[in-house]
Amino acid sequence: MDLVSAPILEFVPHNIAVFRVLFAEPKDKKQYAKPIDFEFCEIRYSFEPVPVDDCDLIHKVSYSNSIMHFAFDKRQKPIYGYARWVNRQGKTGHWSKQFSVMVP
Repeated sequence: MDLVSAPILEFVPHNIAVFRVLFAEPKDKKQYAKPIDFEFCEIRYSFEPVPVDDCDLIHKVSYSNSIMHFAFDKRQKPIYGYARWVNRQGKTGHWSKQFSVMVP
């Protein structure tokens, strides 16, 4: 089981203050699915560009094309985050590089 690669994320605006989160494993960028034996993709984020340890908000995505909601007052604000895979035993992969995306 490879815990080395970080997920590839795509945030698709779905509605006001709502994203659809798509993810893929770097080995197969065309397949929107988590790697075998992995439980979820953990996303830690903040509304300020801070290191991963200082991100106080966590979102877990078990399935690609899942919904991620935000409060209406967060609309048009950027989120700064990191993502990693978590397997069924609770072991974690490496954090991705920091990404940013604007809340729709």
